Amino acid sequence: MLHPDECKRRIYEHERVACCISGGKDSMAVAMHLRPFWDRITFYWSNPGDPLPETFELMRKFAELVPNYVEVTSNVILDREEHGMPSDVVPENMITFHTLITGEVPEFYVQHRVHCCINNFYAPLHNRLIADHVTLVIRGEKQTDHYRNYQIYDGYVDPNEVHYMLPLWDTTTEQVLEYMKMYPEFLHPVYEFEDAGGIDCMGCTAWIQEISMPYLEKYHPEVAKVRREKINIIEKNSIALLQFLC
Repeated sequence: MLHPDECKRRIYEHERVACCISGGKDSMAVAMHLRPFWDRITFYWSNPGDPLPETFELMRKFAELVPNYVEVTSNVILDREEHGMPSDVVPENMITFHTLITGEVPEFYVQHRVHCCINNFYAPLHNRLIADHVTLVIRGEKQTDHYRNYQIYDGYVDPNEVHYMLPLWDTTTEQVLEYMKMYPEFLHPVYEFEDAGGIDCMGCTAWIQEISMPYLEKYHPEVAKVRREKINIIEKNSIALLQFLC
């Protein structure tokens, strides 16, 4: 992790500092590492509108602890109704445009997972940071993360002169989990499973290899059941269309 003296130097260079948190191990490790500077930081949680109860409770507990906290909300449930369930693979016959040109109505509509995440998670947070005139954004991304913004690195400055600080940049997942043993009350229960993955939306049908199904099956079996059913329907339609390419 970045040395506390380096964190202090960079934080005190800015009037408006944001730390983006999700309830995941990395963002919570950053939050705890920056505890001496909490009075200078506003913590932002992007809540798409369908969080796990465990995530909501963790964020509620953290919000009571810090002096500056903002919850950025959107309505992912309504977005799914209008644009479809998110998916890693999008069968052409399950998008809304297909219905417009054929009249055929699928069991449910589907949109690409990236569109859903941008509209309900990333864009609302980004817009709020701009509206709040934030000039330093602190995030929990690591250089070893598979899914991250590859344009941004520790020390990056974007075209709008917004600076980025990534205190975990040279840290490993194992080191983060070891560090969070000091703060077990702020380690999401999903990490009890070895395949722990991020769950920002409880009803998400995408990120098949990332979301922990064992966790859902243990603590939210009905959610897991519906998720499997919807994924199976998407898979069935995808295979049916692939026959024309094979």
